[in-house]
Amino acid sequence: MSKQQPVDRLSVAEKLFTANRADAIAMVLGISSSVVSNKGSMSSTANHYNLHQARDAMNMLEDYTLLDVLAEECGGKFVKEDVGTCNKSVLCAVANLQKEIGDVAIAIDEASADDDINQRESVIIEQEFIEAQEALNNLKAAYLSKYKQLNSNSEH
Repeated sequence: MSKQQPVDRLSVAEKLFTANRADAIAMVLGISSSVVSNKGSMSSTANHYNLHQARDAMNMLEDYTLLDVLAEECGGKFVKEDVGTCNKSVLCAVANLQKEIGDVAIAIDEASADDDINQRESVIIEQEFIEAQEALNNLKAAYLSKYKQLNSNSEH
């Protein structure tokens, strides 16, 4: 009786992640849907997502299965921070804004590395700007909440 090879859960998650989403992922990554399908093929042993592709696809699809499996295999757990919970803490909101501004800078730097910004890269950069604007709005809300709290405490 031959010993069964352990299941590579990360590869399985990668394949499930791609299932029925090839066209959407292809649009975000700027590659053909056939290449995406190949990345998602259980028989493919050499063609996988690189880190940037996986990040972009996960963010677009809001599906973090790959991170769940990877974190579990490394003895941890992936927990996506709910930005809404950060609204109450000014310090947390400032940290989140700094992160989002950094993401804008990285997106622009990566996109312009070849002295050209294509449509896909422009969409990614625009999304980063939207997220940075949301983070700025969250910081303002956190400040206003803190201001109201402090003023109501001083009136008593």
